[in-house]
Amino acid sequence: MKKILACFILGLALTACDNSGPLGDGNNVDSAASSDDVAALSGFGDAWRAAYEVGDFAALENLYEPDAWLMPSEKAAQKGRDDIIDYFRKSRVPGAKASIVFENESRIIDGDFAFETAHWWLEFPREGQAPILSSGRSLLIFKRGSDGGWRIWRDIDNHTPDVTFESKPDVN
Repeated sequence: MKKILACFILGLALTACDNSGPLGDGNNVDSAASSDDVAALSGFGDAWRAAYEVGDFAALENLYEPDAWLMPSEKAAQKGRDDIIDYFRKSRVPGAKASIVFENESRIIDGDFAFETAHWWLEFPREGQAPILSSGRSLLIFKRGSDGGWRIWRDIDNHTPDVTFESKPDVN
């Protein structure tokens, strides 16, 4: 695990030094990573978003490892898939439609772990009130399960001044 963490930190440092953009080209993949791994992780944000936006908690549950942690900004850590799904259930108003957009910044795949940073923008419409608008950056650590599938193992979000709701990309 120390090797993986050291590789992750080194990878972030190297991508931050790349002149092609703020974090390089957004994808840093070791030579052992298969195209299937890259494709599965590339589609992960869309799968998470689709489940979250409609409140499909069974689908969300399948995206997390049993021993996953969710560390939402300004909230207590949720440890374990059951607590994470309970947190999502309680944070949603029944029938409310949420909208979330992800924009990948960087991805590193190293064996059975993958590390990703992303920008996110969240909008919760509320009847008779202004919508809740939130934005920030997340760090996701994915772990390959015993079945070979990728799932979220650690998920931390924060609010950051360089990712504002006004900077949300137009997604149609």
